[in-house]
Amino acid sequence: MAIRPFRSRPPNVLAPPDLGPFDSRLDQLVVEPFRDALPGVLYHYTTWAGAEGILTTKQFWATAHDCTNDQAELTSADSVILEVASELESTVGGAARELIGLLLKNYSRSKVTEIAPVYLACFSEARDQGSQWEAYADKGRGLCLGIRVLGEVGPDPSVVGVSLLRVDYSESSWRKKITTGFEAVASEVSQLAVRRGAVPYRARALALNALYRIAAYAAITAKKPAWSREAEWRQVAVVRRRAKVQIFERKALGQTIRYLKLFLRRDERPLAFDEIIIGPNQDVALATSRLRAILADAGYPNDHADLPRIATSCLA
Repeated sequence: MAIRPFRSRPPNVLAPPDLGPFDSRLDQLVVEPFRDALPGVLYHYTTWAGAEGILTTKQFWATAHDCTNDQAELTSADSVILEVASELESTVGGAARELIGLLLKNYSRSKVTEIAPVYLACFSEARDQGSQWEAYADKGRGLCLGIRVLGEVGPDPSVVGVSLLRVDYSESSWRKKITTGFEAVASEVSQLAVRRGAVPYRARALALNALYRIAAYAAITAKKPAWSREAEWRQVAVVRRRAKVQIFERKALGQTIRYLKLFLRRDERPLAFDEIIIGPNQDVALATSRLRAILADAGYPNDHADLPRIATSCLA
């Protein structure tokens, strides 16, 4: 699981050879503001049924962004994105100004929520946290899965683009990242205009795509400060255009929840766990016995994953 550039086209569709270095540089500029050191372990709080499903299928359910419990999901940063772009438009000239103008003109119909389905599988850096047990693990009667973060290649990127991203709860931080990315792309376009005398149409399209991807990263990672105690990381899955992916539905609290079944490891390997924590509001001996049986049925240990440690919550 690692950060990779989102694209509005599959990665096997390349820029013209003469624009290859320019395109590669744009890819770097897109991800640089959002690159964080990956933690060694992330935690996922869930029910017993959810844990058993994850262990046996080796999959997580990634929920459609508009089916989560945050009404502002993927829209919190929209106003900041437009403010940064407007400020930048007034300070640059030539091809860079034209590029920023195109972003401002088309953002409402070209932002990530309009151009591709986005699905989120959520994790936390917070180990054994009371609010997480309460909200996501059956009020402490469930489990917390401590999952190792491995630098492996993920699912086929031509079908689903996947990135592991840290959620940012600070508006000033969103603004800084967006500004850094937008200014860097504008500078690359200005330099290309100086070298060539004019910016080719294809180069302008690539640069505009880079701006949209920076905005997409910002939208996907931004959440309001009220959610900060969740210390969230999210495995983000963006379904490619015309990709054949099965979308599932389930009912919850009278609503239809759309979700994607997502393998986190290549070749559908078993998930690698550091530990599994038993929630505070249950019989520890019975829960330990039940968990050992589930792990055995799921084939742990195996060639690709060790037997995880079984721990108990300190909040009991």
